[in-house]
Formats: sequence, C-alpha cells, structure tokens
Amino acid sequence: MDNATGTGSNLVPGDEAYHSDKQVVADLISLNGQISRYVLRYLDADAGRAVPPSTDDDAALGQRIVEMGEAMQTRAKRRQNVSDHLANVNKRNRNV
Repeated sequence: MDNATGTGSNLVPGDEAYHSDKQVVADLISLNGQISRYVLRYLDADAGRAVPPSTDDDAALGQRIVEMGEAMQTRAKRRQNVSDHLANVNKRNRNV
C-alpha cells in the first residue's frame, strides 16, 4: 500500500495517533455489537417475542452512533493531513 496516498498505515506503535486509531477500532467493534443487539431485539419485538427497545435505548444508541461518526471524521482528517504531508515530502524529494 502507498502511504503517500493514505491507503496504507502511516502509524507507528507508540505514537499517539496509533493508540487513537486502535481505540476507534475497538469502539467500532463495541458499537457493532450494540447495533446487532438492538436490531435483534427489534426483530424479536416485531415477532412478539420481546418488548421493543425503549425510547431511552433509541436515544442512547443514536448518541453513540453520532459520537462514533465524529470520531471517524476526526480520524479521517488526521489521516488526510498525514497523507498530504507525506505527499509533499515525496514531491520535494523528487525535485531535489
């Protein structure tokens, strides 16, 4: 993969961004489980086997999705900045 285009990993273990990315992935995994449980509960309620998710459940899941979306946008901007920086360095090095 090409690090200059942002399609590879520009992260180094021990770097703050590395730990931040690992946390984002861990949070995505957790959110995926939460969404899966919500959907299964909804389907069970639809089939008459369970009580539907409460409005508090809806609000909590919605808030978590928003927060995860913000974390993903922050991650994307940071990765783009690193990618742009590397592309500029590579461009300067080719012109030397």
